[in-house]
Amino acid sequence: MKIQCLIYQCAVLEDITKQRQRLQEPLERYLKEHKDIVVFPELFLSGYFFDQKSLEDKFHNEEGIFVLGEIAKRHQCYSLGGVITKKGDNFFNSAIVINQNAEIQLNYHKTHLYSEFREDQYFLPGLEVGKFSLPVKGSSGAEKSIRASVLVCYDLVMSKRDPSWLEKIKETKPEIVFVIAQWPRDEEGVEGKGIHSWQILNSRLSRETRCPVIAVNRYGPGKDLEKLGNIFFAGHSGVFDYSQSHTSIKDLCEGEKVLKIEVELLDTSS
Repeated sequence: MKIQCLIYQCAVLEDITKQRQRLQEPLERYLKEHKDIVVFPELFLSGYFFDQKSLEDKFHNEEGIFVLGEIAKRHQCYSLGGVITKKGDNFFNSAIVINQNAEIQLNYHKTHLYSEFREDQYFLPGLEVGKFSLPVKGSSGAEKSIRASVLVCYDLVMSKRDPSWLEKIKETKPEIVFVIAQWPRDEEGVEGKGIHSWQILNSRLSRETRCPVIAVNRYGPGKDLEKLGNIFFAGHSGVFDYSQSHTSIKDLCEGEKVLKIEVELLDTSS
């Protein structure tokens, strides 16, 4: 069984309306062929912020959910991306999954908030691992539901640091894991250290879960985080697959681009 996936390693503009408009055209060229799912990075429409007013502006009446729903319905596939959501007076950094009927299949609230980006000042954390069923068509045309789990950025770090969190991920028995992120290129002032950590942690997660990990990261300058310094996001999205006793890492790259990915799933039917 293969999953046909399209991942959009995008930069983020400060203007949310312009960001929405510029994301549409590149997808049109790639979604003429069948895809099971389209995946965007964490907070792909809005980026970050530093006060309550700008948070309200970035939320923009759940525009991120509308964009994902529009893509899913128009191209008859699932869509996954990171957006700001709100319940009552509380905001969340969420991973949203929407099906081809524009129905929400998952609204996962990021569990581990990154204090260095001040997420804990504005968002409430979630409690559980994100999970959903992804319908995939085989070569014969028959459809099968695949168990998929979703992590958002710092959740990936905690899969190594917190054994109980890793166990929660494994308990979902995923056949594929999606990681969406805004992961910096550099760490602790060391150029490229963030890229190295990104690759190591995604590879480790694939080994631990024994399934492929599709990791989608933002690319480009973090102008929305300029108060924290000169932050550049790493990109290097791709597939980390240790599920079939090999160490394949595919399609890692820099630049803003759309990648077509085909993932072969391990046969667990026997």
